[in-house]
Amino acid sequence: MRFVPPAEANLIQRLPPYHVVGNVIAWAMRALPQRILRPFLMKFLTTVLGPSPALFSEGAILINRQGERFVDELSAPASALARQTPNEAYIGFDQTFAHKFSRWPNFVSTAPGIGYAYIEDYRRCRSDIFATARTATELAAKLDLPEITLLTLCSVTTPKTGRKTCACTSKSLRLGTSQELRRIHRGWIANQREL
Repeated sequence: MRFVPPAEANLIQRLPPYHVVGNVIAWAMRALPQRILRPFLMKFLTTVLGPSPALFSEGAILINRQGERFVDELSAPASALARQTPNEAYIGFDQTFAHKFSRWPNFVSTAPGIGYAYIEDYRRCRSDIFATARTATELAAKLDLPEITLLTLCSVTTPKTGRKTCACTSKSLRLGTSQELRRIHRGWIANQREL
């Protein structure tokens, strides 16, 4: 699974894949202070990576375009997402969850050796896929989801702790597009079978 790419390519995505550009980036990562480098890294991390499986083991849920929870997120969420029409879903979670995934060791996505992206990074860098609301009704309206179905999701059990949480009343991140998921799904499955 990957997050939906931005509608328009950002500066980082438009950089040509030339050796000299790679050398400049490598130098910048060694020489520049984190406060200068981090905003550029986050534009990359929040654009090309997918969600950490820890999101789901801590209680985040996947909600399809019909407003339904369609999979056990701890089983095979990527395969289930590929079977949805369209091939996209939302990650639903509450404010307590958002606070937990705002700092180490709980990250939303990572590029090992490069950096970690947290909830705040997605809010700041990917406003096109990040939505917040005070109630499930308000969130359903923002995401254009059926309100009644979304409201039924607001008492899910967190797999790791067994506690009840309102997973969809405050924040949401959208995942995948039809084209991207088919490409990733086919490529990943083929590569796994070849191993």
